[in-house]
Amino acid sequence: MSSSRINQLPTEILTSIFLYTTEFIHKAFIRTRMTRLSRQLTIIRLVCTRWDSIVVKTPSFWTLLCLHPPSMNFKRSKSPPADALSLWLERSADLPLNIVHLHLDHEYLEDEPTGALNVIRQSIARWRTANIYVAGDASNILTQFSFTDARCLQTLSCDVMSEKESIDIIKHAGNLPNLRSFLLTVPSPLAARTMSSHMANVLKGLTHIDLAFFTNWDEAWQVLRQCTSAVQMVLDLQCPLTNNNVSSPPSPATLTS
Repeated sequence: MSSSRINQLPTEILTSIFLYTTEFIHKAFIRTRMTRLSRQLTIIRLVCTRWDSIVVKTPSFWTLLCLHPPSMNFKRSKSPPADALSLWLERSADLPLNIVHLHLDHEYLEDEPTGALNVIRQSIARWRTANIYVAGDASNILTQFSFTDARCLQTLSCDVMSEKESIDIIKHAGNLPNLRSFLLTVPSPLAARTMSSHMANVLKGLTHIDLAFFTNWDEAWQVLRQCTSAVQMVLDLQCPLTNNNVSSPPSPATLTS
């Protein structure tokens, strides 16, 4: 197997191939560390015997994290999930982290007050991008994250299930001075007003926004008019656009800029 054509490829090409498969491999890595039942990594090692020597020495491979519930809380795990995540983060050196999926669901995490969740919380100062899914009344879990330490965070995308969780996210986002891209559902007038006040300094620095407003147009516009640096807006306006409820209507160019 060591003489296979894949093993003869230059190191930089193999490194690029491995980096391209990072998300897939991450799931396999976590599963292997906890159950020792990963066919994926076994197959990769059989196809390319240089896998371990290249990847372990490539910190950028370890900067992407995909944290689905099974990788954070295995009741039958043979080794703690926190050990796998700690090793993953150690190999990433001090490079910025890209959290492609962080699933915060009370149903999955109620039995895991520390462990893997604690490890990822401690890494928040290194986050560059984060895609967070919050469900199952997980507001108390969300409040455990110190977003005031996430000063490197540039992209934040959140899928939340309730008004309270949306408002919590908005308040956290107000502490992110380097945030440039933001995705969220704004489910109520209160959430829109909270965004206008708590995110005033952040909104003016955003270049990309993806917002769904379930509120009246005036309150949505109070948010949008503060996004003076936006070069791309993706908007879902679930509110009537009439002359009676628009105090300062924007020009069409403003909405499409």
